[in-house]
Amino acid sequence: MESIQQFSPCIRKQSASLALSDEESKDSSHLSDCESGTSLEDTKDGDFPYSVFSGTGFVRVERREAVYKMIGLKFMSGLSLCGYTAEIEAMYRNIFSTVMSEARLQSFRIYSRAMDTKHGGSANEVYAWYAASSIAEARAIIDNGFGSPAISEKGIYGQGIYLSPSEKPLNSLLSTTPEVDGRRCMLLCRVILGRPELVCPGSTQYHPSSGEFDSGVDSLSSPATYVVWSSHMNTHILPEMLVIFKANRSPDGSEGRKKKMPSSAWVPFSALIGALSKVLPGDAIELIGRVHCEYKKQKMNRMEMVRRVRDIAGDKLLLEIIKSYRARSSTASSLPRH
Repeated sequence: MESIQQFSPCIRKQSASLALSDEESKDSSHLSDCESGTSLEDTKDGDFPYSVFSGTGFVRVERREAVYKMIGLKFMSGLSLCGYTAEIEAMYRNIFSTVMSEARLQSFRIYSRAMDTKHGGSANEVYAWYAASSIAEARAIIDNGFGSPAISEKGIYGQGIYLSPSEKPLNSLLSTTPEVDGRRCMLLCRVILGRPELVCPGSTQYHPSSGEFDSGVDSLSSPATYVVWSSHMNTHILPEMLVIFKANRSPDGSEGRKKKMPSSAWVPFSALIGALSKVLPGDAIELIGRVHCEYKKQKMNRMEMVRRVRDIAGDKLLLEIIKSYRARSSTASSLPRH
């Protein structure tokens, strides 16, 4: 998880010493235009109606500013590794100039200090992306905080606010909905994770399982999804940046660093559990989720995990899902273009 000490001051003070991760803070030369998939020099501000965020305490960040370059490169390089290109239309920074935004900042600091005390000096603050369903929703969150429409009530990891690590924006990108002109919107938020617990797919959880934990993750070693429970959504999440952008699949569909996929029939577990949940009863989905959880904890190998899932779901249903997934994957070559 990324270090927060240098990232936050740069957002508000435009310091040139922005660092999004411990590794990058040691050697910022690793992040360059060449890695981004889309050079910042190629992005254009366009004619976006910036007035929609007037009076919110969010101010526009100019392309020449260090914070624009660092966040832009981080965002675009994270997407390019997954085979997407991005064009940033506009970027805003929260300067906490309104009465309510200042109150939210102070509240966040109070809870951060409380979490420090609870966990012996580590609130475990990170930066993460939240996918706004629309620019209007982003404005509503900035004005009023997170509300019930933002809660993923039917998400595979239970009920809560889902965010993606700053270096892994893909999950949030895929959760965005493009406007008519193709623009999408994401909020970069400071998040208090405290002590996260592993949440298995198919979970119906909506609060920490015990006082020992504070948030949820899909993986303890390399999370791609953070889950902030609804009880904490307006005390443990602080929007600090807003990015308006367009994104598409790379023309060649290539990925910067492809993961090695299993040689046998394969479908992402999130897609599998989503399809199975439409057919199987809840207890079966919960059982499959526990099996996958045991696999991720390395308490069983992949072969054993597959065998157990086959026993629960049946080969016929699994084969139909795999065929359907492959058919959709072969035809979905790009995100909607406008």
